[in-house]
Amino acid sequence: MSSTVSPCDATALLGSLMKSAGAVAWGVSQAGDVSSVAREAYLSFIAAGHHADMDYLARNLEARFTTSLILSGARSIISAAFAYPDAPPPCSPRHPRWAAYALGDDYHEVIRRRLSTVAAEIDRMLGSVSRVCVDTAPVMERYRAVKAGVGFRGRNGMVIVPGVGARVFLAEIFTTAELPASEPCAEEIACADCGRCVASCPGHALQGDGTLDARRCLSYLTIEHRGDLPPDTPASGYVYGCDICRLVCPHEYAAFSAVLPEFQPRETILSLTVDDISRLTPEDFSTIFRKSAVKRTKLLGLLRNVKLLLKNG
Repeated sequence: MSSTVSPCDATALLGSLMKSAGAVAWGVSQAGDVSSVAREAYLSFIAAGHHADMDYLARNLEARFTTSLILSGARSIISAAFAYPDAPPPCSPRHPRWAAYALGDDYHEVIRRRLSTVAAEIDRMLGSVSRVCVDTAPVMERYRAVKAGVGFRGRNGMVIVPGVGARVFLAEIFTTAELPASEPCAEEIACADCGRCVASCPGHALQGDGTLDARRCLSYLTIEHRGDLPPDTPASGYVYGCDICRLVCPHEYAAFSAVLPEFQPRETILSLTVDDISRLTPEDFSTIFRKSAVKRTKLLGLLRNVKLLLKNG
């Protein structure tokens, strides 16, 4: 830390910057490596094949566990949570459901732009070097968020932010600045005996200990999976992703409104019926889903998904 900036001033500076950026929660952890317990749990997840064919999750393993491989000389990790609004109910039986996070602008671009401003100001004030990570670098984001006190782990595997819920995007700033650490949350599941998410998962993907088998998860199947859907893929009404394990959580605060304007649902997406989607051309897809996370599934994936909805009536 710069000798001219006290720990209290640094904390106040960070708070002001994060509020201006639109974060609903943030915290700081020391830039240590991932704990042996978390490391072994992740390796077991990979060894069991629970990552399905998301091969990128099995790559760069040492970078996931070793802070210096993300940013050499890092001394602090700032974790942040940005809220997004829930999806309104479908207008009619012909309108499909969408994962709420995908209805606004692509969070990667929005949050990177906002946190880059924060990182630049920290570097200017503290003489540090920083790197912004928004779900693209090999970072164990949920682990880092818990260590920074942003939220606690739920049985659905998500980080639950007190007073907000799990309806958040996570991101980090790795920095060489030495910032005062926040009080961490417990690493253990903090859901007592509640199992609503586990019981409600359409594909029975949740293991109950905060992990999931992606091969049975509707979000994975409708977004990341390439090729035909398995014949036992459950009908859920979702054409992209799935929010069920989050929506049934008693920690969800539906009335929470501190969200960025970029994340407001687009009417151009909400207005699409299953019939509209089945007739989309490549040009239509590019226009409607410009700067949208839905691009991830590509047109072929979206057409595949809507066929399942039409098949199930």
